[in-house]
Amino acid sequence: MGKGIVNWAAAVLMLLLVGAGAFPSARSGKGSAIWTPLGPAGLVNAPANGGFTLLSGRIDVAVSDPRDANVMYVGTNVGGGPVLGGGGVWKTTNYLATDAGGPTWIHLTDDFPSLCIWGKSLTLYPSNPDILYAAASGPNGGILKTIDAGAHWEYLFSGAFSGAIFGALVINPTDSNTVYVAVRGSAPGSNHVVGGVYRLFTNTGSTPINLTSEVAPGSVATDVIIDPSNPLVLYAGLVGATDSTNNGLYKSTDGGESWQLLTNGLLSGSQVGEWIALALAPSWPQTVYTTIFQPDNSASNPSLERFVTSNAGNSWSMLNLPARGSDFRFWHVALAVDPNNPSVVYANAKPEHFVVSTDSGQTWTPLFFLQEDPVNVYFDSNRAPAFVGDRGIERVVAPLNPRPTVVSKQGNLGNFLFYNVTLDPSDPRRGFVVSQDQLYLARFTGAPRWTYVEGTGAEVGKVLIDPQHPDVVYNRSPPPPYGTFVRRSTDGGIHWLPI
Repeated sequence: MGKGIVNWAAAVLMLLLVGAGAFPSARSGKGSAIWTPLGPAGLVNAPANGGFTLLSGRIDVAVSDPRDANVMYVGTNVGGGPVLGGGGVWKTTNYLATDAGGPTWIHLTDDFPSLCIWGKSLTLYPSNPDILYAAASGPNGGILKTIDAGAHWEYLFSGAFSGAIFGALVINPTDSNTVYVAVRGSAPGSNHVVGGVYRLFTNTGSTPINLTSEVAPGSVATDVIIDPSNPLVLYAGLVGATDSTNNGLYKSTDGGESWQLLTNGLLSGSQVGEWIALALAPSWPQTVYTTIFQPDNSASNPSLERFVTSNAGNSWSMLNLPARGSDFRFWHVALAVDPNNPSVVYANAKPEHFVVSTDSGQTWTPLFFLQEDPVNVYFDSNRAPAFVGDRGIERVVAPLNPRPTVVSKQGNLGNFLFYNVTLDPSDPRRGFVVSQDQLYLARFTGAPRWTYVEGTGAEVGKVLIDPQHPDVVYNRSPPPPYGTFVRRSTDGGIHWLPI
């Protein structure tokens, strides 16, 4: 869902208890205190809430090891949209697990100063999948690099990119030390970073080069993609230029040294609003899809168009939009192309569900409805789509079948954004948390996997526990039409009644 600015300190990955000995994974910090994670290691959803059995926090990007579909990396940003929060990079080596617990995920970047992996800001080098990069947004932002599949990381360019908000990151397919990033601006209250497409040489330590600052002065870059068959060919979305006639989708054929504004059937200039998303067909790189938001886009009037080119941008055709409507939020703009078929494209629509087209976007078929907000679509190395959103990651088997199989892959992911925590005064291992999007109100009772609390409404507010009678709990919900403002439980949060 959409929110405003959230204090970075509110982005909590794990609730920690000083001095507790409930779990063997206790860690010692810089001081003498021993911290033990209480969870949530995944959240058990309420049956009445619908959707998937297990939930996690928001995932923006998923990257599969082409050698082994069991190896999957995800980049998480627990707030979503204009909200920036820490989730970091996680990895599993049993993504295809079929047991009820799902994959086992480990956190790879917990010790770095920014954990916000926003947008398409995680990728691997196809010729050596042990090499990965991630762009960490916000205060103390920078570029993460590993050459050993996440066991060790370097934190690069933190001086240049402290405060930057990244939209995407791509690697030169023939040179793992050359990286391009789309910078869409700066986090509020942080250092100012000029937007645009930057080229980074990660083995020299040289200053990042803004390749588009003179092409469209004042603009920011929302997305960048690279032709996997020709590393000199790049496409980028530039918006917000000082002169609005410079807004639009650009192409470079010389590695970013020069850029051409693409038109010929495509929205450009003053017709372009705050976001351009891109997706290239891996099996036929001359085919590129784009979603372009228009200036009058709003919640009451979603205004965007999708286009496709099959000749590397020389001409474009407008696609039909899904019949059920479009989502106005640029941070929920799914767009992906099947790895084997350039005519199969995935997107999202309203209400919250994914759609697929098998005819290059002329007609659309709903795939499944989600009790969450979709973010994007990626693919594992077995070519099965991985749908990511505000509540985690789902693997879809046979997505073009009338009833595709959807498998939750949240496992023990613990990337949640907590607004507040209320401990049971009689037992600090028990209590409640309030979260953004994913779990509304959750109860923890000492086990790593927490449970969704039914009957409490969406994105509830403060929770209070009666210190004399801990089974009596109050919670403040959003005002109507989202729910009754105050509710009370007399059985420790199992059942709730309005007051």
